[in-house]
Formats: sequence, C-alpha cells, structure tokens
Amino acid sequence: MRRLAVPLLAVLAAACASSKASSPPANGAPSPAREAQTQSETHAQPQPAAPAPAKAQGGAHGDLASLAERYLSGLFRAKPHLADYMGDHRFVTGHWDLSTSAVRFRISELTEHSKELAALDRSKMSRDEQVDAAIMADAIALELLELEEIREFTWSPRLVDSFTYYDPREIIAARISDIVHGSWGTEAERRAAVAAQLRGVARIVESRERYLTKSKVSKVHLDQAVKENAGRLAFLEKELPAFTKGDAESETARTEAVFALQNYQRFLEKVLPERVGADWRLGPEKYRKKFPLALQTDLAPEELVRLAREDFTAARGELYSVSRELARSLFRGEGVPPENAPPAEQAKLIGRVKDALAKDHPAPDALVSASAGKIERLRALVRSKNIVELPPPETLSVEAMPEYKRGAAGAEYLSPGQLDRGAPFHGTYYVDPVDSSWPKEKIESYLRANNNYEIALTAAHEAIPGHHTQAYFARRDRSVLRATLWSGPFAEGWAVYGEGLVVKDGLGDADNDRYHFFDLRGRMIVAANAILDVGLQGGAMTDEEALRFMIEDGFQERAQAEKKLTRAKLDSTQLCQYFLGWAEIVRLERDVRAKGSFDQRAFDDALLAHGTLAVKYLRQYVLGR
Repeated sequence: MRRLAVPLLAVLAAACASSKASSPPANGAPSPAREAQTQSETHAQPQPAAPAPAKAQGGAHGDLASLAERYLSGLFRAKPHLADYMGDHRFVTGHWDLSTSAVRFRISELTEHSKELAALDRSKMSRDEQVDAAIMADAIALELLELEEIREFTWSPRLVDSFTYYDPREIIAARISDIVHGSWGTEAERRAAVAAQLRGVARIVESRERYLTKSKVSKVHLDQAVKENAGRLAFLEKELPAFTKGDAESETARTEAVFALQNYQRFLEKVLPERVGADWRLGPEKYRKKFPLALQTDLAPEELVRLAREDFTAARGELYSVSRELARSLFRGEGVPPENAPPAEQAKLIGRVKDALAKDHPAPDALVSASAGKIERLRALVRSKNIVELPPPETLSVEAMPEYKRGAAGAEYLSPGQLDRGAPFHGTYYVDPVDSSWPKEKIESYLRANNNYEIALTAAHEAIPGHHTQAYFARRDRSVLRATLWSGPFAEGWAVYGEGLVVKDGLGDADNDRYHFFDLRGRMIVAANAILDVGLQGGAMTDEEALRFMIEDGFQERAQAEKKLTRAKLDSTQLCQYFLGWAEIVRLERDVRAKGSFDQRAFDDALLAHGTLAVKYLRQYVLGR
C-alpha cells in the first residue's frame, strides 16, 4: 500500500510558483485526517482555518503565497467534496455544510480574502504571480456570487455543487465512489471515511429540506433530482455493500444513509411538487456577473454570441460543400444541388446526408462498448501523426455513466486526485447508455445522434487526444492553485480542437469525409451551445425556439436536442466553455503561424505545458509576451 506522507501545505508552497518550475512534483497529497477538523461529525460551528505558516519572505510574493495557502485551505474545508476530488483528504470525514451559520462564516472569510488580495500591489508581482492573483480573485468573487445572490441550494433540490471548479457536480455518491475505488491511505482509513460521509447524509438532506420548504423550486431541477436520487439510492443499496460488508460501523452508517435518502425521495416526489414555481433561468443580471468569473474571460456574453453565430454560419457553409461530395456516392444517379443553391435546398441536402450516415450506429445495448472500441484507432492515429505525447493505455477506463448521474450529459470524463501526484494517474470516460424505458423512436433518435462517426469524435474529445491527454499533461504542473482553479474553457477548447486535429489527419481513412461531416456539424453544435446558454440562462429564449434552432438550423437529432435543452437549464455558463476555449485556441494558433514557420506538435506541446490555464493567460507564455 502506498504511503502518503507529504502534507498539502508543503505542496502549497508552490501554489504561486511558475508552471515551468523544474523541481519534481510532490510525492503525494496529505494523509487523511482521522477525525473531522471543521464541519465535524458533531456538526460543530465552522471555525477559522488554522493560521498559515510563517512567511518565508515579505512583500508581494510572500503575501500572495500566504493568501493562496489560506484561501485553498478554506476552500477545501468549506467544500470537502472538492478537496477529496482533488486529492486532499484532510477533510475527508466532513460534509458540505450549508447551514445559515456556515454560509455566513464562509462569506465573511471570502470577503476578507478579497480585501487582502485587492490590497496587494500587482505591479510588483512577476507574470506568474499576476496570473495567479487574477485567477484567485475571480474564484473568490464567483463563490461569493453563488453564496450571496444565486443561492442555488435554496431553490434546487439536486444534491450537487455547481461551483465551476467541481467537475463531478454530485456530492454524495460520486465522492464515496471515488473513495471506494481510490488508492490513498489504508482500506481501514477509506472505510472509516466512507462511514463518516454516510453519517453526514442525513444532515445534508435535512439542511436542504429546510431551505426548500421555505421557497419555490425549479421544476426541471426537481425532475432531475428525482432521477438522480433514485440512482444514488441504487448505488448505496446495490454497489456499496461490497465495500462496507463485514464492518458493522460502516454497514450501520450505510443503512442510516439509505433511510435518509429514501425519506428525501419521498420529499422530492410528494412534497416539492406543490412548491414548483422558481425560474430555472439565472437571469440577465446574475448571468452577466457570473459569465466573466466562471469562464475567466474578458468577452461580454453578446460578443461571444456574435462570434458563435459567425462560426455557426461558416461551418454550415463548409458542411454543405462536404454534403455535396458525399451525396454523389450516397445517392448515386441523383443530381446534386448547385453550390449556390437556396438555403432551404441546402438544408434539405444536409439533412438527407445526415440521415443516411446516422443509420450506421451501435445496437442499443452496445453504445458503451462501441465507444470504448474507438480508442485504439485514435491512439494509433495520434502516434503516427505525431500530434502529441499520449498517456499509457492502462491509465484510461471507459464505463457506463453511473445511475446517479444519468440523463444530463451524453458523456463525461473525470480524473480525480490531480493534487495527489504520488498516486498513479488514471481517468475514466463515462458514456450515458440508452435508457431502456424510452419509447422505441426516442431510442432510435438517441442512437442516430450517437452514430459510429459521432462516437469516434466523442472518444477523441473525452479521451484521445482530448481530456484524458490534457489531464495527463496537467499533472506535471506544479501550481496547486492553478490545478484547483482550472480553466473549463481551456479543457473543453482543447478537446474540441483535438477532434479537428484527428479528422484533419485522416481519422476515417477512405471515409474521412463522413467524419469531416460530423466534425463540421460538431462545430455548429459547439457554437450553438454558447448561443443557447446565453439565450436561455441570460435571456428569454423559449424551449420551442431552442429546439427549433438545434434541430432545424443545427441538424441535431431530437433526442440529442432535448437532452441538451435539459442540460442548458440545469447549469449556466458551462455550455459556453466549448466554443470560447476552441475559438481562443484557434486565434492563438493563427497568431503563432503569423510569426513564421508552424509546427503542430510544438504548438500542441506548448498549449499543454502550463496546466489547465485560461487561454487569455496562456497567450503570454506561448507568444513570449
């Protein structure tokens, strides 16, 4: 069993260090606390974080490093699920405390951090420190916005944390599952941690019920919460006993947690329908506040929409050109519309080509295995074309989406423990399988959306050379601050960019035009994501307008569009990440090409060499400015 001996504060000394630091990464994250520290199992009032160690030096550098240490410790204490996901297990026996007193304390703590950060003279900081200060300022302001104004926990019954930097979202089953399948500490320590978290479930749901019985709730969030909690119960009742059996304390805690969640399920199904009435929309004012903080961008929402609409139109034009070529082989003997055909005639041809290609899809029970089957071809192509260094094959798993997370997204990639650099690197590509309860026509629509060409591109996005490869590189970065406050737009932008690279390099061999078709349609989807997010969460776009836009203008399958609409209602700003990040990377590539000779492998290496950093900061490193 691996020994974990390096405390996080030793690692945090590098929180504001250059991402190019040459010293080797720390051997591990902190050993798990054997007793809760704050938010303990006795549910004590939150206490201030322990004093930071004495600064090694004064001035802007020392002050920023000290603040980063205290901020990250406070963040992990306030969100122990985030700490565990990142690989810091000091708060493993605690739970997310959203009681009035805990929220008040966290607001006070963040306000003090904000004042302290604002008082630092950034002109005296190095470039790395200025970037770190800006990232931390955005994260502090974002968490304050969520606690003071958005307050999703008061009108959404989903047991999730929508904080941008907590990617799994779900806070109970996902967290416990990571511990069960994790490798830190001893099995006894992990079992004790699971027992403590199970004992905290009742307090989590009781706290949420107190808020929800005093306010209106969002129907779309309620409907999703009902599905998710049923999956959560299934995990605790069917999968978890294999880990807790034989340990009386863990089994008792599991039984108590099941009882609490069963009561919560009845609360969701019987009580909350009478309280439906809250708007799922964030609204223009709150959306405009969240947008730059969550996305780490200087663009305004309307500017992003303008750029997205321009690229949507450009990709559609290219899609028609590819469709004309494909039509000659798909519909032999038929005439092909002219290049300058009216828009309606172009749309008709694109739709016909899409329908013909989409028939080539996996069987309903083979979607997950078919997705896994695309990985080796992608790996071989990336190696042969020297696109980027790849992580070893054994570091990736492809699995069905857990039941407690199904229904919101078609695929997901997660790689827990980014701070636990002594643990073996591993990531999981999750595929949302077909729901057997759907009517036959919806199953067929979902499979047509996930046809054999699309699932290859999705595998490129989620795994090779997308998220899994980028996460592999990100573990080499020394900055704990940047690892924790990672850039969603860069992560998603790189994944979209990677899809384009493999298609450009011939993923489909003789049938590459078919992959090119869906890559261009994917560009339209990425642009549409941003348009939808701004229009739905920050505007007044209706369900009908959103579905028409996706299906008729964007050539998406209805089941695919309906799932995307639900996702767009459940979260805000996240759908903007794809287009924003991709567009910024493409612009950066254009600027690098303008400087002279361009080497794709060198550019890819440069993009991935600085962790998961927002492109607006990454430009400084790549362009040498």
